[in-house]
Amino acid sequence: MSDRVSGAMVLHDFFGARGNDVAAVNPDDLRNAWTMMRDLQALALPGQCGSICSGLYEGACSPGANVVAVWYRATILGVLQMLPGNPLTPWSHEGDLDDAVFQIAATFPMKKLPVGLVKNGLPFDVQDLVKQIGARTGNQQKKVGRGGEVENNTDWNFKAKQEILRRVKTSFLLS
Repeated sequence: MSDRVSGAMVLHDFFGARGNDVAAVNPDDLRNAWTMMRDLQALALPGQCGSICSGLYEGACSPGANVVAVWYRATILGVLQMLPGNPLTPWSHEGDLDDAVFQIAATFPMKKLPVGLVKNGLPFDVQDLVKQIGARTGNQQKKVGRGGEVENNTDWNFKAKQEILRRVKTSFLLS
């Protein structure tokens, strides 16, 4: 069986498995994977997308880590940062995120995006995530709407889901 087929099977198992909850991960693994994704994305030419083999993700994580859950959570953080009205701005400094972001995001309740099902909104409560990070750091963020969207930006959720799905298709190859 080829690595690409086994990679597709891992992703299918992750998204198709019973239960929609994304496993909690080690905050250090999450930071390492997010940092790797950020650094490799910075090397890409404008408009270019690429993929990262699972061996790199595995190398960024501690032994026994749920690498796909780490990847998913790191992807979610990257997507949040790319959206208009980035809700993580108060905790972003010179391209890096505060430790509190990784500590909260590593265990914050998240759902898997349902494949083939149109859903309005992100697979978690963005407002609660922002509130918990703010409580940890003492730095509160601007108000986020009920559906997770930053106020005055009605297509935020749609853009977030599209970006997550694009990253699922292009950024995770197992080898």
